[in-house]
Amino acid sequence: MKNRTNIYRILIILSSLLLFVSLANAESKNRIRRFCFVAGANDGGIERVKLKYAVKDSYSFSGLLHSIGGISKDDSRLLVNPRRNAFLKELTDFASTVSSISNKDERTEFLFYYSGHSDEKSILLGNENVSYTEIRDIINQIDADVKIAILDSCSSGAFTRLKGGKLRSPFLVDAAHNMKGFAFMTSSSVDEASQESDRIRGSFFTHYLLTGLRGAADLNRDGKITLNEAYQFAYFETLAGTQQTLAGPQHPNYAIQMTGTGDVIMTDIRRSSSILVIPASIHGRLYVKNSNDILVCELRKMPGQDIELGLEEGDYTVLLSQEATLLEGELVLQEGEKTELKLELLTRADTEYTLQRGPNLTPDDQKSLSQNNLEEQVWYFSPIYRKNGRENIKNRFVFNLFGSYSAAIDGFSFGFGPTVTEYDMTGFHWSIIGNYAGGNAEGLLFSNIFNVVCQDFAGVEHSGLFNINYGDTKGLQLASLFNMSDGETRWVQISGLFNTSGKDFNGFRISGLFNYGGNNSHGFSATGLFNQTVNDFSGVNLAGLYNISGGKASGFQVAGLFNYSEKSSAGFNAAGLYNITQDSFKGVNIAGLFNKADNITGAQIAPVNISKNVQGLQLGVINIAEESGGLPIGIINVSGDGGIELVCWSSTTMLLNTGFLFRSGYFYSIIAGSTFNSEYSGKGDSFGYSYYAGVQIPVSILFFSFDVGQLTVDNKKIFDYSSSNDFQALQGRLSAGVKILNRVSFFGGTSINYKYNYDRFKDGKLEAEYFGGVRLSVFGKNL
Repeated sequence: MKNRTNIYRILIILSSLLLFVSLANAESKNRIRRFCFVAGANDGGIERVKLKYAVKDSYSFSGLLHSIGGISKDDSRLLVNPRRNAFLKELTDFASTVSSISNKDERTEFLFYYSGHSDEKSILLGNENVSYTEIRDIINQIDADVKIAILDSCSSGAFTRLKGGKLRSPFLVDAAHNMKGFAFMTSSSVDEASQESDRIRGSFFTHYLLTGLRGAADLNRDGKITLNEAYQFAYFETLAGTQQTLAGPQHPNYAIQMTGTGDVIMTDIRRSSSILVIPASIHGRLYVKNSNDILVCELRKMPGQDIELGLEEGDYTVLLSQEATLLEGELVLQEGEKTELKLELLTRADTEYTLQRGPNLTPDDQKSLSQNNLEEQVWYFSPIYRKNGRENIKNRFVFNLFGSYSAAIDGFSFGFGPTVTEYDMTGFHWSIIGNYAGGNAEGLLFSNIFNVVCQDFAGVEHSGLFNINYGDTKGLQLASLFNMSDGETRWVQISGLFNTSGKDFNGFRISGLFNYGGNNSHGFSATGLFNQTVNDFSGVNLAGLYNISGGKASGFQVAGLFNYSEKSSAGFNAAGLYNITQDSFKGVNIAGLFNKADNITGAQIAPVNISKNVQGLQLGVINIAEESGGLPIGIINVSGDGGIELVCWSSTTMLLNTGFLFRSGYFYSIIAGSTFNSEYSGKGDSFGYSYYAGVQIPVSILFFSFDVGQLTVDNKKIFDYSSSNDFQALQGRLSAGVKILNRVSFFGGTSINYKYNYDRFKDGKLEAEYFGGVRLSVFGKNL
């Protein structure tokens, strides 16, 4: 009986241990680590209108995941306007990183998001494309429990059909469940265009998806938003928001291949820095704008339920549309607090127009749409700055004393105060204070202080202080202080301080301090301090201090201090101190101190030249290469396929000669000292020094050498050049040798010397000399 009791006790203990281990494993598995890869591209190629908000949407999506999506910045990647090769490389590398970090004791979730142009087969990056198949193949290789892909682009519905995904719900898994697999969400069906709007300053789909993830989609009011909830919210809001647009209704799509049960939580609004509470008594169409007048949330608020929206702290404007009435109110959200909405003030709503994320609209169509939604008015005179009533007016002629505001201007403006447009500004505009265009600008902009264009600019900008363009710039920018362009920049930038380009630069620019290119730079750049390009450079760079290229560099670069290229370089580089190319260099490098590159095809000219592989000329005092296939000319030439040797020999002229032989490939040089002149009675009171440069040809264990050089002999008194016994000798030497041991060689040969006194070169005479000695390799190879 006692034994049976002990057995029961043991079984209870074992059961408890097993339960403890199971709970521990379950708790461990409840830990979730999330990763996200986000990319946005405005440019879909020359046949498609350039988008305005795809990049902005990618920033917004990434930022929301960081704030309330549980994804750290270290576990995310964000690409802006990438090229095909860069996109595939970054995605592949990030996928490998995720798989290597994946831990069997915790759940791993991977999220992919793309905003931009696409067609039925691929996403479009400029004039390049990446097929859906390539993207899915990379995602399939990721070692993660759940993988989610979201595409906001035209015809992206084709992405969900590649493997015949089956419509299921829910998408994702909660930490307490074991659902695994794939989920794919797209902004439109396979034959539809995805659309973006100037009113919401983004795409319809991403705008409503983010609104849902902020809390509007929280149907069960638990503070957690699942992807299923977010999708349902985004689907119906996108469909409703595009019913009256030119492109017609837009239907988001999704497909799923999952096993298991449960929900994956996308966001947790309880993590938000502040929360806006919409009470149950409020109903209607709700709009929330931040302090920058950007619409961050939009939803249909039903009566009878509270809604909590997770937002960042700051000032907000809330608009509530109820039938024909639009109520407007302002509030401040504090860090870590919940703020309940209060309504006041009445205003009017703007008419919106949309751009399709596809090939249907040309740039001319885009401009036509923007103008057709505005009421035209010829004259606008503003003795004081006045905005109310001008929100939908496009003016032809504007005159202001202290400032003016219009929705758009297509014609002429003159003012003492700032000239401001909400959208486009075209024509000729002069203002003492400045011109500000909220959309595109085209024509001539002149001001005594500033010009600011929020989107693309084409024409001439001249200001007393600065010009800033947030989109692409094509034309001439002149400023006393600086010119800045966030997009692609073409033609001319001239400023007193600096010029910058956020993307590619093509053209001519001069500044007093520096020129900066955020992507590639092509053309002519001259500045007092430095020229810097994030990626590739081609053309001419002139700088007082340095030129830096983060990618490839080709062309002509001159700098007072140095030229630096992160990748390969080609052309001509001249610098007061040094030139450095991290990869291959083709051309001519000239520097006052040293040149350094991996592979050289061309010439390095500097006191010190350093390279891994040389196919060309190294001209300097010291030339160093890992492998030399060219011609090194210097006092010291060393390569990895050559070496350094200690050499000692005796000759019929000088009995003892000792020095170092520096060999680079087949070329070598010798620096040596000598003593015991055989032709002088006081042999011990003689000293000589010599330098030789020559070629060595190996044949099995034998080698043959030919060199030329000069021997200088100083007899008693040493360094007193008045002695009649002092002499110099030009020498041409021919020798042969044999390698006896691994690093020891013996050699001997003959020399033809032309001996002369210091001041009587013409009185010299030819003599034969014989020599022999030993060489000991101390570094590199012994040929």
